[in-house]
Amino acid sequence: MTLHRRFPRGILPTLGLVALNSCNEPCPPYRPNCSDASASPTAPVAATFESAPSKRSSVQESPEGITWTASTGALRKFLGTDSFKLALATGKRLYLLLPDPDSSKPPRSIRMDRGDEGPNGNAGWPNEPLFSPDGRWLAYGGTFPQARTNSFVREAVQGSGWRVPLIRSEGTSAQPHWAKQGAETWLYVSDVAVTTAWNATTRSVNGATWKARFLDSAVGPFEAGTVQGKSIPGAFKGGISRDLKWAVTSYQQSVLWESATGTASLLDGGIQQCNPSINPFPTGPNTDFFMILGFGGPQAPIPTATGSVVEGQHEHLWIWSKEDKAIWGAALPNVAPHPVDEVPGTSYYEWQRPEWSTHPDFATAFAKRTGTNDGVGYDLFIVKLGPNGGELANHDRSTLLERGPVLRVATGSIISSDWSHLWVKP
Repeated sequence: MTLHRRFPRGILPTLGLVALNSCNEPCPPYRPNCSDASASPTAPVAATFESAPSKRSSVQESPEGITWTASTGALRKFLGTDSFKLALATGKRLYLLLPDPDSSKPPRSIRMDRGDEGPNGNAGWPNEPLFSPDGRWLAYGGTFPQARTNSFVREAVQGSGWRVPLIRSEGTSAQPHWAKQGAETWLYVSDVAVTTAWNATTRSVNGATWKARFLDSAVGPFEAGTVQGKSIPGAFKGGISRDLKWAVTSYQQSVLWESATGTASLLDGGIQQCNPSINPFPTGPNTDFFMILGFGGPQAPIPTATGSVVEGQHEHLWIWSKEDKAIWGAALPNVAPHPVDEVPGTSYYEWQRPEWSTHPDFATAFAKRTGTNDGVGYDLFIVKLGPNGGELANHDRSTLLERGPVLRVATGSIISSDWSHLWVKP
C-alpha cells in the first residue's frame, strides 16, 4: 500500500528542511531558545518555590479561549465507563477534567498548577502530564524552554491535594514516567530536556535516565535509571512498559531498549520521529508497542506491516513495533476510511502530541484545523484505537490496523505545545 498526500502550506517534502521546522511548534521541548510569542499569556505570579512536599488547593477554572465540545454523558458513552480523568496542559496552566454530576454538562475543569513551577518559583510551562495507573496522581514537567527543568507530582483530586517536587540537585528532571516494580512505585526522569542523538558505537543516546521511588506523597533519592538490573542507555523520554521489558525514546531518532538483553535498537533508519508514548498493556505479547508521529514526505516513508506509506507531516498517528514497522495507524478526523462527517463542518491536516492513555483502547491527541496559523488552531480528541476494543493487545502484527471512532473534546486556542493525558478505570 502506498499513500500519497499533498503537503500543507509551509511543510516542505525535504527532510532536512522539515527537521528545522520539525514537530511541535511553537516551543517544543528540544528547542530551548524558541520564542513563546504564540502561547496564551499567563500573568506573573508572586510565589516562593517550595522544594518539599506540601498540600495545595485547587480551584474550578476553565482555560481561557477553549470551548468544551463533549458533555460528561458523551464521554461516558464513548469510554464505556463513569470513571475517567483527563489532564490538559494549555496556556501555561494545567487542568484536570472530572465528570460532572449533571451528564448534560461538560466535565468540571480544575486548575492544578500553582504558577510557581518555573525557575525560581515563577510561572513555568506545565507539560507532559501523565496519570499514575491508579489515577490518583498526575506527574508533569514544570517548564521546558529552560535548560534546567524540575518535574512534579500532583494529587489528581479536586480541592486540597499533595504536590511533590521531583528535584535532582545535580540537574534536570524532565519527562517523568511511572513504573511499578513489585509493590513499589517508581518515577523515571530524563536529564536531557533538549534533543538526544543515537551513538552507533555505544548503542546509546546521550544523557541519562534517573529513577526515584514514590512513597505516597513523598519521593526517595534519585539514582541511576535501571530496569530489571540493566542500565537504561541514555535519556529515555517515552516511558517504560508495564511488564518492565521495554523502554523507548525519541526526539530525534526513535530507539527501543529491551531490558532482557540490555540492548537498544535504532528504528526507522534514524529518521527523526516525535512524541513517543509506550503502551499501557499490563502483560502479553505486544508490550513493545509504542505510539509515535512521523515527519512524512517521500524521503521518509513509513514502513508498515503491509507496505510503505507516504504521508504528509503528522498525517497519521502510528504504533510501532520491535520489528521496526508500524502495525497501526490513525487517519485524521473526517478522512477515509472514516466518515467525512465525523466532525461536521471542520477539516484537519495534522496530528500533534499523541499520548496513549492508561487504558489500552484509547489515546488523546490534537488535530490541527485547516486554515489556522502555524502553531495554533488545534482541537483535542480522544481516539479509540479499534472499532470494538481490544484489537491491539493480541494483534498478530501481520496486518496494518486502523483506528476506531474519535470524540472531539475541546476546540479553541489550543496550540502545538499543549499536552493531554487520559485516565480510564480498567
